Amino acid sequence: MLVHINSFTRKVVVNRGELPTMTTFRKATKRDIKVLSIKLLTLLEDKNSQIYQENVAKFSIPDEYVKEAFAEETLLNAAASEKANFYLALDNNEIIGFAQTKQKGINTIIVKAGREETHARRFYQKNGFKKTSETTIEAPWGKKLTLITYQLRL
Repeated sequence: MLVHINSFTRKVVVNRGELPTMTTFRKATKRDIKVLSIKLLTLLEDKNSQIYQENVAKFSIPDEYVKEAFAEETLLNAAASEKANFYLALDNNEIIGFAQTKQKGINTIIVKAGREETHARRFYQKNGFKKTSETTIEAPWGKKLTLITYQLRL
């Protein structure tokens, strides 16, 4: 079961609306998780950026929630637990996305993306994820979201 997956790219790629051409997936190391935390927090500092607007502002997620969720300590604690793994999506060894799972020995990745998250949904579809369902949920910050579920067998 997938807890969280998100995709992001370099600013130039985002502005042109393109996706990486050669994406690979692998399990994250402790060092990778530290780099991921820095990259996420740095990308989300610019409140006018497309990434912030599409992933935080659009869903009215409080900045404090985002900072805590992506803090190095939070991510490392999750990875250190015996129940979670992080996986990275890479383009030429650059992190362009990630997934956090709740159990070891995963052979299928299930992701959820907001119906309005067109960039993330294109990323999943381009990389072999198949749409399996659509549902509306109450987000932890009190808003309703329509999520589309995709699946990829590893």
